[in-house]
Amino acid sequence: MCVETSRNTKRQKTTQGVSGGGSSKPGNSRRLTGRLSLIMTMPVDVFCEIACQMTPADLLSMARSSKSLRELLMSKSSKQIWRAAEDAVGLPECPPDLSSPQYASLIFDKFCMVRFLSFMLCPTI
Repeated sequence: MCVETSRNTKRQKTTQGVSGGGSSKPGNSRRLTGRLSLIMTMPVDVFCEIACQMTPADLLSMARSSKSLRELLMSKSSKQIWRAAEDAVGLPECPPDLSSPQYASLIFDKFCMVRFLSFMLCPTI
């Protein structure tokens, strides 16, 4: 028995895996996004164990890399991760008026928000 197919049917689009084809050009953001999304598929306890071994500067960079990582690392439940990172580099206790990410940003970022804000409010200075 022969099954007749119509000539108007379209082929389904196939997606390539993360390690599949494509160029390795720096502008290929689709491939980079795929690799970054794999971080969010790992179990949370494994991610927390890895994050506890990082420095606060690394945690800041990771939190700024995607919305989902920012949501995870900037939540109050990640306080232990930040504290472990602060202990790893020997930082003193976080001041009570700052969150751990703000404290890390104050120490490790290379720009001054006070000067930036004063320039934005009054550019003639």
